[in-house]
Amino acid sequence: MTPKSPDPTAYAQKAGLKDVTRLSSGLNFTVFQATSPSYGQVALRIPTPESDILTNINDGVLSVSALLTQDLAIFKYLSGTGIPVPVPHEMLEVDGRLASLASFIPSDDSDPDPRGAGRVLARLHGLPPPEGLNMVVQYGKSVLDLFPARLTARWASLLSFVPDLPSLPSEAELASYLCKLGRFPDSLLHMDFRAANLRTEQGKIVGVLDWENTLVGPAAVDLMRVREIGGFDDHELTAGYEEVAGSLPQLDEEEELVLRLDPAVMLALVFFSEAPDAENAAVSVARVRELVAKLNPSTS
Repeated sequence: MTPKSPDPTAYAQKAGLKDVTRLSSGLNFTVFQATSPSYGQVALRIPTPESDILTNINDGVLSVSALLTQDLAIFKYLSGTGIPVPVPHEMLEVDGRLASLASFIPSDDSDPDPRGAGRVLARLHGLPPPEGLNMVVQYGKSVLDLFPARLTARWASLLSFVPDLPSLPSEAELASYLCKLGRFPDSLLHMDFRAANLRTEQGKIVGVLDWENTLVGPAAVDLMRVREIGGFDDHELTAGYEEVAGSLPQLDEEEELVLRLDPAVMLALVFFSEAPDAENAAVSVARVRELVAKLNPSTS
């Protein structure tokens, strides 16, 4: 269940905001549109939970204020790079609780052009990662260390809902499948690149939002997540990506399967816990079974 929406009044008074309207509310943040005397149309992002500490089944313990700070830092880093993001304005603090203020990007809510999405993603992956910014959900680890550990933990959680799942390869085996990904340079990875987090005008992407899941690692990690659960036409997405990057990262079968399995398991857990949906949970579990059977055929 989504927590009660936070009251924006104190933040609005502090920043002199008028015409405050709620746009969306999720487990982590609630977003309001408002008019600022200094910045014009703005998006006010307030943590949804009353505590700064948030715990979820996929990511464990998170600091929502750290996620807010990360968002604005990424907006600042990407300014002028060709990746459309809001302009970061300032952090607001009321009674020790932070909220962020950034420019509001209008959208007609049209479906993003998948080829254009591929181009934006490739441009993002072509940038060096920002120096000195430690991504919150990376917990100070490299992606090559993070993925085997978190997939193992998420699998254990999924077993509590689906006890008859086949065996997952061990954490050491998963690490062995991914260790050669070090051949690729590190990039900034959005890790939730889908229509719900994109602002559009007539299909053109004019804003990329919600950088809470951001990691630093090989571009293939982000690309496989988008191709697995992003909801884009795969042919068009990859064509757009190749227009900018020249080609897709070439992966062996085990690498691709592990990189697809991670988001598939994540999505299944969402439908069992954070956003319960029995029909989608069943579809997600079927996909998880398909991937792990290919990865670990002796258990199928």
